[in-house]
Amino acid sequence: MNRPIQVGDLVISLTGRDKDKCFLVIESSKTRVKIVDGKTHKQNSPKTKNIKHVKQILTTDLNEFVENIKQGKLVSNRKVYKLINAKKQKLQED
Repeated sequence: MNRPIQVGDLVISLTGRDKDKCFLVIESSKTRVKIVDGKTHKQNSPKTKNIKHVKQILTTDLNEFVENIKQGKLVSNRKVYKLINAKKQKLQED
């Protein structure tokens, strides 16, 4: 992927306890991202990681979801968890 990591992208953690786990980006800057998975790292307490320590695996087209995040609205953690798992399965099938 050649574009910078943005809100709504799926990433894999490259370092730390959560290495090789998949997350959804809910906030992004030049050097840091805030990520959630709906289970261990929920939206009310996202994990902050250095952008060098994550790898973008999928750019998503979740316009409604991304708009809610940008407006500061929380989407249920269950929906985040299901979304991540559905996208991971789709990647594995391809």
